[in-house]
Amino acid sequence: MVMTVKRYLVIACVLAGLAGTSTLSAQASSAPVALRAYGCSPNLQPLLRGLNVTAVMRPVTGTQTLRMRFDLLRASHRTARYRVVHGANLGRWITPPKPTLGRQPGDVWNVSHPVVGVSRAGYYRLQVTFEWLGANGRRLAATTRTTAVCPLLELRPDLLVSAIPSIAPLVAHPSKDAYVASIRNRGVTGAGPFAVQLSVAGGAPITQTVSGLGPRSGRRVRFVAPACAPGDAITITVDPSGQVLDYDPANNSLTVVCPSAG
Repeated sequence: MVMTVKRYLVIACVLAGLAGTSTLSAQASSAPVALRAYGCSPNLQPLLRGLNVTAVMRPVTGTQTLRMRFDLLRASHRTARYRVVHGANLGRWITPPKPTLGRQPGDVWNVSHPVVGVSRAGYYRLQVTFEWLGANGRRLAATTRTTAVCPLLELRPDLLVSAIPSIAPLVAHPSKDAYVASIRNRGVTGAGPFAVQLSVAGGAPITQTVSGLGPRSGRRVRFVAPACAPGDAITITVDPSGQVLDYDPANNSLTVVCPSAG
């Protein structure tokens, strides 16, 4: 699956270690490259989730052109297979703004590369491929370095209606029923105040306010509303106005059928 990754200026960085791998020629095994200023930025807001690194490259003997390529890699689990993620300013070769940079032994090319807007949760790494080209574009050497793993996991709350376990008549009020809804937050972050609505047979909703719900927790909400007739649709909706930064709004509503009496 192709995922578009938006590139913005990275605001926050969490320093971490670097891990690297080298490939190709014997000359590349001691190639003068480095990855520095690695940053991993988890965030509740997907548009602010990302990672960044600064790649450093120096010339080898005979260099006419320096070039780099940045690839974003993703895995569903930390130790699973990492696959390339396609996006803007990824997977393409770049060269220095000054074409002659790299032809002198003391030249240094530094490239800061942030990737932000990682909407799909997972484990990410930035992989940088370095190449040195000589006369007529002949490749002199190449090497690859890869950052440490950056866990950009889903941090938002996820409110849902898991069940409507009870619809019971009120003896003292024959025209009323008591409805009980089971509400859950299966996210890793608590949710602030939100509304829960009950609608019977498409009628006007009745609303209650919940002060909040902790991560990976649940509670029951009780309504007293007009009695339903067998076959009527009973709908419970949590956070109908979208006050909570909810990961999956698709599960915020549940509809069941009013059971037959007895």
